[in-house]
Amino acid sequence: MGLIRFCKRRAIHFSGKCISFFKKIEIKCGYQESNEKFIANINWDPSKKQQRVLVSYLDFGWVGERITEGATHTNLFELYPIIRYFLQRDYVLDICGCNDADAITSARKHDYDVVFGFGMVFRTLASSSNAYMILYLTENPYYISYQKEQERIAYFYERNHIKPELERTGIFYQKDDEKLADAIICLGHPGYVARTGKQIIRIWPSALTSHSIPDFSSRSAKSFLVLGTDGFVHKGIDLLIETFRHHNDWNLFLCGSNLRKTLKKLKYLPLSPNIRDCGFINIYGDTFSSLAKTCTYILLPSCSEAPSTAILTGMCHGLLPIVMKGNGLDELAEYCLYFDSYDLLSIERKLQEAAQCPQSICIDRAWKVMRFAQEKFTLENFRINMEKALSDILNQEGARG
Repeated sequence: MGLIRFCKRRAIHFSGKCISFFKKIEIKCGYQESNEKFIANINWDPSKKQQRVLVSYLDFGWVGERITEGATHTNLFELYPIIRYFLQRDYVLDICGCNDADAITSARKHDYDVVFGFGMVFRTLASSSNAYMILYLTENPYYISYQKEQERIAYFYERNHIKPELERTGIFYQKDDEKLADAIICLGHPGYVARTGKQIIRIWPSALTSHSIPDFSSRSAKSFLVLGTDGFVHKGIDLLIETFRHHNDWNLFLCGSNLRKTLKKLKYLPLSPNIRDCGFINIYGDTFSSLAKTCTYILLPSCSEAPSTAILTGMCHGLLPIVMKGNGLDELAEYCLYFDSYDLLSIERKLQEAAQCPQSICIDRAWKVMRFAQEKFTLENFRINMEKALSDILNQEGARG
């Protein structure tokens, strides 16, 4: 299937902004590799000399399929401004899934001027290519994530005598990936990679916004929401479940896939009646709209994020975030509440404080948080900031671009 027909078909259900991004791009495609996870020679013009870039980020075909099923993650939408940036500067563009081993074979056929992204493909090319390497650090670096997740695993074992495996650390980033880069664009706190001495630019990701008319009048300060449960121990879902078991007058709504499978694997007790497993939900659907009218807070006692787009999405709907520090949201103290520690007593203490907040104060905070988030965490802002970051990096002396 030609890339243009492929993209137009996938674009039917995109958000309005993503469609407008795509329609402004004129794509000339030389050929597509037989492996669908590697799309090559986008914008190739054999009549002239062009620079070549590889985006090692998301499998383009997978993005197209997922985005038609409803909003799942902002990274699906954020791929397109990145594509557009390089096409507007007349690069020949290749795109691959970052951890696709077969893509490495395809990538080695080409001489890249720039490689943007992360994962196994990025790591391999960093040691075998002369390309200018731009690491896109969408989570905390490996050394932070590994240390923090090991602490949570030890605490889980202390309480339950079961040792979970690493869930999130090491999937997309490995030890010292940041040292392989010539420059870094990060979503989390730049201080974690400042020791590399590389050029570092921080930008904020976008959030999903349903744009439904808000109604905070029926919210309860004792109702709490979690968006995303994969990475059970890493994200501190276990801490919330154990805390809410002792507070039957509080309500916890857990939204995400595979929760029951995880509970069974870890031999966890059944959820108490005040904890609801909502499964996967669409942010643009009726279920999320109902939860946003019921819950006052969105929770994430995660050990390592940079930052969580689920939290940013909650903020865009007036949900008040209670998060762990060190997860890319420390600068937002005017809008966030923070857990003091991940021990159960600290978790319970902060939730008790939140549950006792008067409704009028919660509603005032909700409006403030929502207005701020809807203005700051837009796809348009992401596009502007990503384009500026790439331009600043590629315009530096020594960068080819």
